[in-house]
Amino acid sequence: KLAIVHAAEGGHHLERSLEKLEALAARGLRYLTLTHFVHNGLAQPAKLGPFTLLRGAPGLTGLGRAVVKKCEELGVLVDVTHCSDRSFADVAALATRPLLATHVGFRRFFQTERNLSDDQARTVARSGGVIGIISWSWLLKKRGLSADVEEMADAVVHGALVAGAAHVGIGTDFDGFVWSARRMREARHYPILTEALSRRGFNAEELRGILGGNYLRVLGESLPG
Repeated sequence: KLAIVHAAEGGHHLERSLEKLEALAARGLRYLTLTHFVHNGLAQPAKLGPFTLLRGAPGLTGLGRAVVKKCEELGVLVDVTHCSDRSFADVAALATRPLLATHVGFRRFFQTERNLSDDQARTVARSGGVIGIISWSWLLKKRGLSADVEEMADAVVHGALVAGAAHVGIGTDFDGFVWSARRMREARHYPILTEALSRRGFNAEELRGILGGNYLRVLGESLPG
């Protein structure tokens, strides 16, 4: 089956307007990634190469806090991917619904603010949310343009150990600004990843969750009304 989830990355689409968030939610928006590479008036993004010069003030702005609260009111999940540590902490302090981190790696493998710390991963899990493991080589491995699907599978294992397998998914970021790990560069490579995860000891139920079921559970539980 092919399905599409209506999402918006970066929050720029809102043009700093709660009314536009309401309009998007009415048209089926299911989650909002608060920030991206540069500050958007809502939340400071994580440090990332030359974009670091455009990060702006730390944390959530007043409007950013209002957007998080409005998302929860509308049943739109908040995605903390690309958030700085301060922005992540501000969102976590406000959130009463599951958080998403839809396309991330872990600092266990590469120390960058763009990746989650173990404490942040546990915070997402405690909220009832899901962490999507990215295929971007640079986030999977230090000096990582040589990363392979095996490194991606290792990141899934780490997420399961830290946050629980029920709170881990896949968030490849295919067709994004990334160079994906070898043997995990397009949808037809999913069976290779599945085999790598199976060899690492995940059972059939856990695999179903990681490969989509965990996202479906959280999205289903968050449907408005």
